[in-house]
Amino acid sequence: MNASQQIHQLKEELNKYRLMFQHAPLGMFHLNRQGVVTDCNDQLGVIVGAPREKVLGINALTLENDAYVSAVRQALAGNMASFEGEYTSVAGGKKRFLRVLFAPTGEPQKGSWEVVAIVEDITEKQQAARELKASEERFQIALENSGDGVWDWDLKSDDTDVTDNWLERLGYQRHEVDLSLNGFLTFVHADDREKIVEQFQCFSTGKAPQFSVLFRMRCRDGTFRWFSSIGKPVEWSETGEPMRAIGTHRDVTAQQEAIEALKISEHSKSVFLSNLPGMAYRCEYLQDMWQMTYISEGCFDLTGYPAHMLKGTNQSLKELILPRGIILPEYREKLWEKWLQMMREKKAFRSEYPIVTAEGETKWVWEQGRVILDDIGRVSALECFVTDITERREAEEKNRRLDKLKDEFLANTSHELRTPLNGIISIVESLLKGIGGPMTPDQRQNLMLVRLSARRLAALVNDILDFSRIRHHDLRLHLRPVDLHSSIRLVMDLFRHQAEHRGIQLVNQISPHSRMVLADENRLSQIFFNLIGNALRYTEKGSITVSGEQQDDMVKLTVADTGIGIPEERQDNLFEYYEQAGFSPEREYTGAGLGLPITRQLVELHGGTIQVRSAVGQGTTFTFTLPLARLQGSQERLEQAVDHAALTGQENMTDFYVEPLIGSETNLIQQGEFTVLVVDDEPVNRQSLMNILALRKMSVVAAESGHRALELLKGPEIPDLCIIDIMMPLMNGYELCQKIRERFTSFELPVIFLTARYGETELNQGFKVGGNDFLHKPFEESELLARVETLLHLKKSVEKAMAAEIAFLQAQIKPHFLYNALNTIAAYCEVESEKAGRLILSLSTYLRGSLAFDNLQQTITLEQELQLTKAYAEIEQARFPQVAVTYQIEESVCLRLPPLVIQPLVENAIRHGICPRREGGEVSVKVMAQESGYLVEVSDNGVGADIRVLHQAMNQSLCGKSVGLCNIQTRLNRLYGQGLQVSSQPEKGTCIRFLIPRQ
Repeated sequence: MNASQQIHQLKEELNKYRLMFQHAPLGMFHLNRQGVVTDCNDQLGVIVGAPREKVLGINALTLENDAYVSAVRQALAGNMASFEGEYTSVAGGKKRFLRVLFAPTGEPQKGSWEVVAIVEDITEKQQAARELKASEERFQIALENSGDGVWDWDLKSDDTDVTDNWLERLGYQRHEVDLSLNGFLTFVHADDREKIVEQFQCFSTGKAPQFSVLFRMRCRDGTFRWFSSIGKPVEWSETGEPMRAIGTHRDVTAQQEAIEALKISEHSKSVFLSNLPGMAYRCEYLQDMWQMTYISEGCFDLTGYPAHMLKGTNQSLKELILPRGIILPEYREKLWEKWLQMMREKKAFRSEYPIVTAEGETKWVWEQGRVILDDIGRVSALECFVTDITERREAEEKNRRLDKLKDEFLANTSHELRTPLNGIISIVESLLKGIGGPMTPDQRQNLMLVRLSARRLAALVNDILDFSRIRHHDLRLHLRPVDLHSSIRLVMDLFRHQAEHRGIQLVNQISPHSRMVLADENRLSQIFFNLIGNALRYTEKGSITVSGEQQDDMVKLTVADTGIGIPEERQDNLFEYYEQAGFSPEREYTGAGLGLPITRQLVELHGGTIQVRSAVGQGTTFTFTLPLARLQGSQERLEQAVDHAALTGQENMTDFYVEPLIGSETNLIQQGEFTVLVVDDEPVNRQSLMNILALRKMSVVAAESGHRALELLKGPEIPDLCIIDIMMPLMNGYELCQKIRERFTSFELPVIFLTARYGETELNQGFKVGGNDFLHKPFEESELLARVETLLHLKKSVEKAMAAEIAFLQAQIKPHFLYNALNTIAAYCEVESEKAGRLILSLSTYLRGSLAFDNLQQTITLEQELQLTKAYAEIEQARFPQVAVTYQIEESVCLRLPPLVIQPLVENAIRHGICPRREGGEVSVKVMAQESGYLVEVSDNGVGADIRVLHQAMNQSLCGKSVGLCNIQTRLNRLYGQGLQVSSQPEKGTCIRFLIPRQ
């Protein structure tokens, strides 16, 4: 081959190389010996994201990828090298995952080779590998944390593998469990083994497409848990039989226990419904039709029909729940409309209606039902309960008849009572006007009380008559234009004296020129009388205001007071007849009377409404509406049409008027040995009790409230007995008795309760708060006096016994004290006869004061107590010269105090405070006048004492047989309501004080 041929052959081979170089599916480039790219194909530009021109000239040794540069250096040194990893193109800035193979080529020069590199873009492969790895990791995490055990079962070899979490749930380690089929069955509950074997045979032969079974496994602790095992084949034999299966064990213990509990609940519900006095049924919409799916066994007892006869098929809902033979025709359509409305509004169904039983008997039933909705809010079922209320309906009908008879009786009796009541009032009025001659103030006062009681009874009779007329719709109104201002002024004038006597202001804010109302004048006055009277009764101070404002063709009137208010729970029943939410001793606003219910009825008869708004301690506001009068012409013509000089209701208002007592009320009767405190908010009751007790020569003090009674008990004169009415405003009798017992025992101040109720509850409550006896109203005078005198004589006997005990305690002279005193006097006789004589006089004074058995008085003078104290102190100072006793008595002090209250405190200070100190000390006795009384203080600078021990000694239940702290504390508390005040510090001394109130 000549040279030209060789050149031609080389050119053809070069063209082939260039063609392969340019069209290769991989990127290719050439590096010179300095590492510079001298040539590359177009595919490399696609891979690195840059045209061929930008790639040429790049020095591979200057790239920032260390692994890539290291592979280039190896190739330049004549070694095969490779790079695989993330590569960022310098020319295009494109990040890709590349696999690059570097191969040296040509002849080396100075140890450096040219390099040819082949580049493969493996970005997508790398991404796929990462996703596969992540998927496998997620799958593994899901298996480990899903709570389900995964099993892999080779059906031919019977080799099985399970995940650890399933074994952990059972409490086993892997080496403790045989995972073959036979080994597995040993852990399965005996009742479930047969179905597992049966399921395995079906699955292994290909008869069942999947393995699915519910069974119980025994745990390590001996308990059983429920599992649901589901698996499918993943490998098959040539004949189509499964060879390998994978599945899960899912713990369904909680679900199975819930199912069992539901079964028990359904059974209990069925038993419960079967034993209810009635029947329950359920009607469901299934397969495009309504079906009666459940009827309880009580169906037969209620209707006489067995349950299966009411479970009709191919019937409408109306026929199913309202069968023709049972529901009366006149009720059926109304009940169906009510059912339809209930289903539309999705509310509860409640109704009472009669049915006809299979025997033809008519019964009244009460039915309550509810709708069941499906997922999209449609009615899918009805659940109802029906019970027999025939006896209740009959009882209600009987009660209606009895109510009618009662109302007729009340009305007839009230009519009969009016005649003698009017006679009583007329006779008393004539006596008060002097028809029988002059009367003493007491006689006039008692007659006024008789008139007051008669008028109250007359008002009650009129209320009963109005109540009867309203109940029988027999009350007729005589409507005419009425001047509001004048009507309100008339009623306020009737209450004016009573209000001024109690310091309450009556305010009429209705203008004299306000529009008239269309009303029955007498009944309008009755409305205002009831509302203002109630307000006055329950207002202690402040004002009662009547105001109004026009609202279209109505006027809204308001009666507001500043009284005690009404509890929220009682406001709902305020206008109900005879409604009372349990017995309460406080006479507050309740529905137990007739005044407010009649007021409501009268307002409604006028076409208005009435409401109440109140808060305890903030007053009450009644608001009601009345129609405005309409006459042709102006308001002046309307006013002229009404004759204000002749109000027909003015003559009858005395029937409703309860006149207050005129003049100063007698609250104190002073006579006799015993004093009785009477506490009642009713002046008639107070006066009656005062008169009865005064006839037995007793002193009587009266109080109109519990607060006033407590003020009286703070005074110098303590009564011997209290008679307390239970039902009083603000503070009831029980509360007052509790306050009394905080200071006085049941022997020191007996309490008799007056009550109109005499049940076991009232008795228990009364004795619980410290009452001694009960008296039922109305009471006989003889019974009252017998109970009062019994308690007074018992109290007197107890006081004598207690006084004798105090005198005995006073006389208790400790033998060692007398012995020591005589020894001291004997010693002084030899060396200092004059001082011995003074000591003999002091001992004589001390013994005379201690042995005064005839002195049973509760108090003595301060001089007497100090004389005894000084005599004792002088004897003790003779024995213990290191003891000093000082006295600081203000000159203006002049008081009486219980005996033996200062001397025992001085003795206690000397013996327990000063004597234990070797250097001795000082006892100080001070009596100081203060605004509230006289302060007595005995202090020392001795060793001090534990304050807890002192309080224990003062307040022990039994005071012992000496006059100590307990005895003094008891007597001071009984007499003054307060005892000793003690303070002490170790090594600094003790101070004991008590206060004697001013008389």
